[in-house]
Amino acid sequence: MTRCKTGSVVDADRISQLPEALILQILCLLATKVAITTSVLSKQWQSLWKMLPKLNFDSLLHRLELENVCKSLQLHKAPVLESFNLRVHFAGSNYNAVDSGILTGVLIGIAMDLNVRELVLNVYIHHGSLRIPSSLYNSETLETLKLELNVVMDVPSLVSLKSLRTLHLKYVDFKDEESIRNLLSGCPNLEDFMVHRSSSSSVKTFIIDVPTLQRLTIHNGDSSRIRERHCDYVISTPSLKYLKIEEGIRPFESFVIENVPELIEVNITNVSEIIDEKLLVFLTSVRRLSLALTPSVFKFPTGSIFDQLVYLELFTNKKAWWNLLPLMLHSSPSLQVLKLIDNLDGMNYVEASGVWNQPKNVPECLLFHLETFMWEGYKWKREEEILCLLPTKAAITTSVLSKQWRSHWKMLPKLNFKSLHRRLELENVCKSLLSHKAPVLQSFGLKVRLDGRNNAVDIGILIGIAFTRNVRELVLEVHFYRGFFKLPRSLYNCETLETLKLILNVDMDVPSSVSLKSLRTLHLNGVDFKDDESVFNLLSGCPNLQEFVVRRNSCSSLKTFTIQVPSLQRLTIHNGSGGQQPWGYVINTPSLKYLEIEGSKAFESFLIEDVPELMEVNITNVSEITDEKLLIVLTSVKRLSLALSHLVFTKLPTGSIFCELVYLELSTNPKAWWVLLTLMLHSSPKLKVLKLIDVSNYVQCWMDNVVASGEWNQQQNVPECLLSHLETFMWKGYKWKQREEREVAKYILKNTNRLKSATFYSKRISYEDRLAVVKDMKSVVKATNSCKIQFL
Repeated sequence: MTRCKTGSVVDADRISQLPEALILQILCLLATKVAITTSVLSKQWQSLWKMLPKLNFDSLLHRLELENVCKSLQLHKAPVLESFNLRVHFAGSNYNAVDSGILTGVLIGIAMDLNVRELVLNVYIHHGSLRIPSSLYNSETLETLKLELNVVMDVPSLVSLKSLRTLHLKYVDFKDEESIRNLLSGCPNLEDFMVHRSSSSSVKTFIIDVPTLQRLTIHNGDSSRIRERHCDYVISTPSLKYLKIEEGIRPFESFVIENVPELIEVNITNVSEIIDEKLLVFLTSVRRLSLALTPSVFKFPTGSIFDQLVYLELFTNKKAWWNLLPLMLHSSPSLQVLKLIDNLDGMNYVEASGVWNQPKNVPECLLFHLETFMWEGYKWKREEEILCLLPTKAAITTSVLSKQWRSHWKMLPKLNFKSLHRRLELENVCKSLLSHKAPVLQSFGLKVRLDGRNNAVDIGILIGIAFTRNVRELVLEVHFYRGFFKLPRSLYNCETLETLKLILNVDMDVPSSVSLKSLRTLHLNGVDFKDDESVFNLLSGCPNLQEFVVRRNSCSSLKTFTIQVPSLQRLTIHNGSGGQQPWGYVINTPSLKYLEIEGSKAFESFLIEDVPELMEVNITNVSEITDEKLLIVLTSVKRLSLALSHLVFTKLPTGSIFCELVYLELSTNPKAWWVLLTLMLHSSPKLKVLKLIDVSNYVQCWMDNVVASGEWNQQQNVPECLLSHLETFMWKGYKWKQREEREVAKYILKNTNRLKSATFYSKRISYEDRLAVVKDMKSVVKATNSCKIQFL
């Protein structure tokens, strides 16, 4: 508003003073019908709307006068129509399928004549369906085509959509497979293709063969109806980088994915049945993965299959989704970002149910690589579950907050009292335990130092009370200066105990009558036994034991430790500071799948008699292996981890002894470790994954101060595994300045024919040096090898 000399006030049309290009941008923000009405404002505004680059007619809830839209489109004067969007609902007695088709066809024809670049049609017809005019299949300017309508596309053989880069089809059907082929072959530059099929689709096999395609989304719509029929997909897209598959794919085996070497990101949602491990091969190169699946969906292959994965997204609204989580974590060693999402949009919501079972082994990605953890839609738990996050002593203090909170802590499923460095009033712990009201005590943990105020009797009382509360997990860590602590005999008879972990200098005099029928996990740290009979009595009284960990102290009096447990699946033996003691072990465990041995003077001290199911072995700091007969136990393993000197194997058998081995992990700390590497490569013809680790970069261990030395001598004969099978090569703690390590890396890269990925990790390296190292590595790779080399 402007005030004149006379004092009167006149209106000033300031918006009309803006540049025309800016006014057109403002009008584009309005619905086109509203923008057209601005023509009555003044003579200047009369024709402005006719130059709009985008026209958007949206009237899904009301009948749209298409004749007026036609007139408006015919008056359009812009040299190029960037976008034409029409959303209309045909219903009632005033419209029929024929009228609808004619009117829609007229609009398409006018838009094509205006050199439209983006065409978006959302047409709903209550009865019948539309047919796309043949003229739509020939456009030099059309870059984006989005159709959402019940249409049957009978595509002619001559299609020319050379500029089309984005094609979205929702509820669109095709006359036959030839129509699909004609359409896609006529789009030589297509980059983004989305297909959302209707439940009545007649095409059984959908072939997507587009060399230029970079993004593909497949949605099968009404999954309840889709499951009644079989839909096959054949995908051959060598440039594909992003793939999304969701809703109603009956078996995932209906997908034949032939050629996706560039695939980086995959999103799989609500695939209804099992994904076979053969089809997981196409996921091995992806770096970003999003899954909304039930745990039964995957049949996981052996070994770390997602070696390139750095970003994982899981939806938490699936039944027992947490069973899928550990599978993915263990299969993704390089994972850096983990994102959990509760289904915020509310679609297909399922309340997660079941019980979370904590994995026994911590995944490698959590130990070394995970940097970011996000959880969207995280739900606060019930009060007692919140209290479980607090130390038990702190949780008990919440009873003073209010009357409502007075008894919440008494229902805690887990009680954990830790006081290693200060006196613990065990009398108060007893009172707390006696006040506990939960029907089952899932876990009771006690960490205490015995002194003048705390004695063994108090601990015995606590154990007795825990048993009356049907305890399932008992973790007892007791420290004292003198003497031995003796366990009460009542400990050996508990029907509910599933996990027992003892960390204490205890002398176990085990009675003959032991009944621990529910015990599945037993960890003994620093525990000694009175005699061989005590070991036998304890283990024979655990008929369902699956995991056994024993860490012996240096003053153990037991010379031969016999482990005869038919049900045992995981066995870990740590000799600790007693690694030089002449201890012996007899292992007879027909169900054993995992074996870990650390710190033994000689591997001959192990008599391993019956391990036909053994799949994975980890051997660390064993000083000598001289009897080749004992290596026979390793012949069936598929995964092997070694932190040994090459001198350990003084009598390696002739021939390929590790015929089943597909995953090998070696420490690069021992002296001349590459000699052992050469032996293992020649002895493992089917090896697929090779991982070298400088453990001093990650953990404090027995090899802290060991520096590899010696010279690498390149072998004349190339191992069979390098020529025919090796697919993944990883090196953590790679010393790129050390000549021997550079030569080993180049030797492997130079002689592999099937290697898909080689990843090197080094902490101290500049960006320029990193580029130089990668360039040097690539120079030795065979031209026929499509190996992807990364230096992280």
